[in-house]
Amino acid sequence: MATGSSLAQSLRRVFTMSPKVRSVGLNCHRTNATVSYAEPTTLLITCMDRRVNPDVYLKMDLGSTFILRNPGNFVPHAADVPTSQSSSELAALEMTVNMLNLKNIIVCGHSDCKAIHTLRGLKQCCVPPEAHQGPLATWLKTGGKRTWYKYLTEQQKEGYHTMFSNISDSRFMSRLDPESKLCTEDRISQINVLQQIENICSHNFLQDTLRGNSVQLQGMWVDVHDQTTHIFNWQKMRFIEVQNVKEQVHDRT
Repeated sequence: MATGSSLAQSLRRVFTMSPKVRSVGLNCHRTNATVSYAEPTTLLITCMDRRVNPDVYLKMDLGSTFILRNPGNFVPHAADVPTSQSSSELAALEMTVNMLNLKNIIVCGHSDCKAIHTLRGLKQCCVPPEAHQGPLATWLKTGGKRTWYKYLTEQQKEGYHTMFSNISDSRFMSRLDPESKLCTEDRISQINVLQQIENICSHNFLQDTLRGNSVQLQGMWVDVHDQTTHIFNWQKMRFIEVQNVKEQVHDRT
């Protein structure tokens, strides 16, 4: 049985092959082309909504980004995952960050998110899901309960400041939508992006890498109606519209 270190070595060998070995031949009707992929640098965690097209919004080099999709772009918090269990999201984080040494993790939410709409519509979101509710309700309640709690807490404060935990339980603050232009669901969607960053930071198997600042965590939010992209600005404590995401993901300001 392969150990963790030998598995990591095998994965690195696969992704550090020469471009010629890693290139893929594409047999098309009009032409035969060989496509060379860039070295992977980024893990993007985003929603499965068809309107969120990472190739359009990120404009990254071909092959540079691993993409993980699920309803609501959730990552389980460590406290919500029994020690004997895992999830595809956590497996993807360990593979890309710890084993392949990727430099960027982007959590991307979006406007008019149907998962967030459904989460808001569920009764008693913070109550544990029941078996008869089905897999979607169970997924949303489990993955979205911390987001929903943050939203409820935010409503009780003036100025809409929300506190999140970061690496080693340090804190960062947000002041989302200061002009109150967003609808409720879009507000929750932005809170949800930051909550997933907190969830990622809660896992012990990522602590050494995150503390070493070798990986940049970034929140992104896309307005699917006007096709604008917004990056969370750590100093301004809110999402700021940007033109070039590729440049911004490396700038933690």
